[in-house]
Amino acid sequence: MKKIIFVAVLMVCGVALFSGCASTTGRTTGEYIDDSNITTEANAIIVQDPDASNLKIDVSSTAGNVVLRVSYMTRRLRSGS
Repeated sequence: MKKIIFVAVLMVCGVALFSGCASTTGRTTGEYIDDSNITTEANAIIVQDPDASNLKIDVSSTAGNVVLRVSYMTRRLRSGS
């Protein structure tokens, strides 16, 4: 009887442990890593571009789709006048 209770407790703990790894966003770990790599590569390309020095570019990617949000700072705003 003790053995059955012990096995049941182990099964409940195992289910609880593995269900804690489920994603709340519906994305797998691999998809999240792929999107992170895409974002990193896009940022690296933007940093190397000398024409992008006046731009603030936020890069995000979800499910392989890349979104760029761009803000432009004029010389007057940068100088504070």
